[in-house]
Amino acid sequence: MERSETIGHAPTAKGATPLPATIATPPAVHGFILDGPALAPALCLRLAGALRRAVMARVRDTLGLGPQDGLPAFFCGHQSDGAPVRPGHHDHLFFLADPGPPARVLIVPPSHAEHRPPSPEECGHRETLVKALAGMTHLIAGADGVFTLHTQDRPSPADPVLGSGLYWRSATAFHPPRHPKRGDDPQAFLTALIAKECLARALPLPAIKIISLRRGARDGLAALAHLTFPKPVSGPILLGRDAHRGGGVFLLGAVRRPLAEEGLPSREGSADSNDSRSARNEPII
Repeated sequence: MERSETIGHAPTAKGATPLPATIATPPAVHGFILDGPALAPALCLRLAGALRRAVMARVRDTLGLGPQDGLPAFFCGHQSDGAPVRPGHHDHLFFLADPGPPARVLIVPPSHAEHRPPSPEECGHRETLVKALAGMTHLIAGADGVFTLHTQDRPSPADPVLGSGLYWRSATAFHPPRHPKRGDDPQAFLTALIAKECLARALPLPAIKIISLRRGARDGLAALAHLTFPKPVSGPILLGRDAHRGGGVFLLGAVRRPLAEEGLPSREGSADSNDSRSARNEPII
């Protein structure tokens, strides 16, 4: 997934129009296509975790660090004392799996997820990441097996994760960054937090439709949603508490794929099942 950077003008014959000279820069997003069929939502989350562990191990080797040495927070999301970075601070990598087909795993830098220019510090870390990923051809995912990786060079405008469009739909469940208060309406609570997360990612405010929700342990909520933006926006759209580890992934709505976790059980406050079914099948205009 490369892009180019203009660095001046190439030499030209007298009177000819000068052409910009370009050099390849480190890709904004590293994507790897997996062999095999589409992924189930639970496997998406496990593969995102396996990818994170693999990248941290390779970065550790690249930097010459020992097992007890701390990694820069950019790669692991933890401070030097081992504590997680403060909630709401996203200056570290996002790892996710696109269910496919074709199935993929992706590594997204924070500036790309927050739709902003990278800082000089991030640029330095991205150069380290390029070195660490060189020669990475397999992903070991514990009991889920070993997956062969094929580097994806350049996404298309219709890429389900990185493309641009008005309509986006959940691939993995959105988990809000905080629990609701007693008496909060679940749908209103989730809608407000999805809106807040979009604005924090420098996205315009979308129309939000909760398709399915469930209440879990300690009143934690999880939801699938459709987002309709007032103008086309570019992905990735990664929202919620576990967005750095494969949760809260949204795909372009125009891409014809089944919603992940269509059978997401809902115990309380869920959307009507008939409404959920029609929403999943609604045409994209």
